[in-house]
Amino acid sequence: MLTLLCSILSCEKPPSEDAAGNTDDAKVRLAVIEEFLYTDAEKDSHKGDELRSVLQPVYKYSGKIPSEQLTVGAPEGDQQEAFYPRVKRLSDGSFILFYMGGQYGSRIWCVKSNDFITWGEPVMLFEPERVTITDPSGQTVQDWRRFVNMDAVVLPDGKIVAVCSYRASGHYGYGIDCGLMSIVSTDNGKTWSASRKIYEGPNWEPYILRLPDGQLQCFFTDAIPQTRNSGTSVIISRDDGETWSGKTIACRQYKYDYTTLADSLLQYNGQKIYTDQMPCFRVLNDGKTIFGFLEARLETPPPADCGTDTYRSHYKMSLVWNDGLDWKTPSGDEDLPLRRKTNVFTGAGGYVETFPSGEVVISAAIGGIFKMKLGNSTATEWQGGMSQDEGWLQGLPEGGFWGCMEKNGPNALLVSMKGPSGLQTGMFYLNNRVDVHEAEAASGGDDEEWADVKDGLYISSDISKKGVFFRFANTADTLFVRADREDLTTGMKNRLEISFADKTGISVDICLLPSGIVSAPEGVTAVCRPARSEQNGKGFVYEVAIPMSLLDTPEAGDRINFYADMQEDGLSNTFTFSDKDSPSTWQLLEFAD
Repeated sequence: MLTLLCSILSCEKPPSEDAAGNTDDAKVRLAVIEEFLYTDAEKDSHKGDELRSVLQPVYKYSGKIPSEQLTVGAPEGDQQEAFYPRVKRLSDGSFILFYMGGQYGSRIWCVKSNDFITWGEPVMLFEPERVTITDPSGQTVQDWRRFVNMDAVVLPDGKIVAVCSYRASGHYGYGIDCGLMSIVSTDNGKTWSASRKIYEGPNWEPYILRLPDGQLQCFFTDAIPQTRNSGTSVIISRDDGETWSGKTIACRQYKYDYTTLADSLLQYNGQKIYTDQMPCFRVLNDGKTIFGFLEARLETPPPADCGTDTYRSHYKMSLVWNDGLDWKTPSGDEDLPLRRKTNVFTGAGGYVETFPSGEVVISAAIGGIFKMKLGNSTATEWQGGMSQDEGWLQGLPEGGFWGCMEKNGPNALLVSMKGPSGLQTGMFYLNNRVDVHEAEAASGGDDEEWADVKDGLYISSDISKKGVFFRFANTADTLFVRADREDLTTGMKNRLEISFADKTGISVDICLLPSGIVSAPEGVTAVCRPARSEQNGKGFVYEVAIPMSLLDTPEAGDRINFYADMQEDGLSNTFTFSDKDSPSTWQLLEFAD
């Protein structure tokens, strides 16, 4: 049995501060999470371990942009709430957020940020315009063309291709004056080209995917408004959005045959009605599979009279895989694509993102809450399995719908969704298996000894928005842990607890304060020093040395589990889904060759 030390051990006392809050120790640099967001990730580097990965909130980026700030420029009395956000990271490292005013649209704006915290002045990209159309009776009449559902893709050269849906609001039900519009920016969203039509026909919710060969695929909900028919179609550009093909049906599931007694709709009787809408697709890491997560609007049982409004719909989510990067024209009435898991979750507004390291993430509004589930590189296995309740992480605090996700480099995820009176935003760091390499790091060593160690784990507090980043290195006889913790708060209610469970199942538990070790097995030492970040943020750097013998002397290829609890005011902050009593839920460390 290991002997626990219950007294303060080998740790420097924090220096005094002057009236300006400056310390007399400027030797140690505090590393912050931003330094680790854009480190390289080898393709499929975590294949096989994806379900041990977790998305960790970076609370300093949690926020909400009020609708009144976002809808500047709308006429007085028509300043509707902001809806349907779509966030993109631009080639210069800044961020752009597209959104529309009102649940059913009208105007479209974009707003930019350099740090995903502070947002600039919104720019209105589309506003309602008067159009002259020919109605079903042949008369020439006036209508208002309105704009909804903007999505965009950022090309390798920095060009932004953005697409939205438009419709003459009074005649959309007849399929008159509706389609897709495109605009382009070549200066990171500072200026935009004139708009132009790239498709004509009833639609909702365009989504743009860029394939590895540069081809652009623009998916959209392909609608027949008179029958509530949907399904997803795609148009293709092979010249960076300059020209587009005609549509091909990409995804659909059969619901029922249309039946009505309404004289004006009898021509639709017997027509097959499909769904699969609000498309989002990504190319998986194999480079040859397109994976999608789509919403279905369903009626169970099928309505006796489809021409009435007396029945109610509900929403389910489906997983689909297209084997290949081309979409084949259907040969009959079959559901598409053929490889799919249909209506497996109750939810709406699905989205997909992939990470280079192998993890795939799906999200949806489930019970009105933005939730995410993490899966493997083939999108066939998921945390919590196919459970409606298990394995889902709540991504934003307030209820809403129509959320989105976007990678922020290879190790982080941006999210946004409409909430009460504004657009919610957040960021998550991808905690996944850490490969521990032999290094010259030593307890009490200089910053340079850790400069090349970029792989690590992160947790933060939703109270202070501060966090701690853990890195690991080893020699033949010692495992070193460096923890860079923001904030200089001291006291027993602000402890840092770390634990290791080795291959034999024995747990090594260490409790730290800025003033030193509170408890640890004999032989563990630590140095704790005040530090400052390059942005002059204050904190502490802990460097802990653990004899490898306490971990059953792991060799190359051996794995251990790691747990951490950053306590703040007595409240625990630990890794997503981690249970202190279950090491299999902790984070995974592997000793490299």
